[in-house]
Amino acid sequence: MEGECIGVRALQGYYPPRLAFNIRLKNNSDFHWFIFGYEGHVIATDKRIDIGIIEPVFCRLDIAPNGEHHISAEMELDYKKLDLIEEKRKDDLYLELRMDLLGAYFRSNEDLREGMSRGLYVDEVWVKSPGHSAILIPQSDEWVKILERLDYGKFKIVELLIPSFPSDVLDNAIESFEKAKMKLSEGDYPEVSIHCQNVLEKIHEAIKPFRPELIERLGKEKFERLEDFRDAFKNFLGILRHEVALKKELITKKDAELALHTTLAFLNYFARRLAELKEK
Repeated sequence: MEGECIGVRALQGYYPPRLAFNIRLKNNSDFHWFIFGYEGHVIATDKRIDIGIIEPVFCRLDIAPNGEHHISAEMELDYKKLDLIEEKRKDDLYLELRMDLLGAYFRSNEDLREGMSRGLYVDEVWVKSPGHSAILIPQSDEWVKILERLDYGKFKIVELLIPSFPSDVLDNAIESFEKAKMKLSEGDYPEVSIHCQNVLEKIHEAIKPFRPELIERLGKEKFERLEDFRDAFKNFLGILRHEVALKKELITKKDAELALHTTLAFLNYFARRLAELKEK
């Protein structure tokens, strides 16, 4: 028996989250197979991360020689394991899926009863993507969407008050922040740092016309400390990029998350402050 993965999808509305593999089974033997059930085991090929167990399914599948049958193999996911996968993953995700099929086989001149008289067999099938030795889930057009549907790594701008002035500047900052979020999901951590720097620069441009009003409202000392904090944070982001350029150290997921959360705090803070000025 051969197994081909023709799709992977997130099952929404479950907690813990669930993942489903759409599998095409093809009987490449000369025997008639009658399958009574199946289960499986999933491993991420990179770093050999044990992801989980395909839940047992009891069924009645009759697959003739050279015949095919589509099945759905579902598993419960663990956010901690997803964290580990995302920490190790560089781009596309490769998975090893072993399916164990429980059934009986019989020849064309036999019936099921004769096949059953030989006992039940477990056929081990390694499921693959077409043209690959494992299951391939492309990062750009599949895995990132699956993560979103699993509600993994979702960052929400909570109660972000966006003033109507200065024109389009904060909108541009928010757009850069959304790009940073997407790059985090894609595992492109250096790009997260770049987009976060862009956000800070656009915030700086946004508050320039209102610098006197902000100093009056916040106090000169607090305003200057905020600027020092921003400059220090921009320096931190620049150091991360510099280290990557020199190939001294990689930016990790934790580094990128720190950059994103801190950038969100700046964005939220100054959006509120500018909104307060508008309300005066």
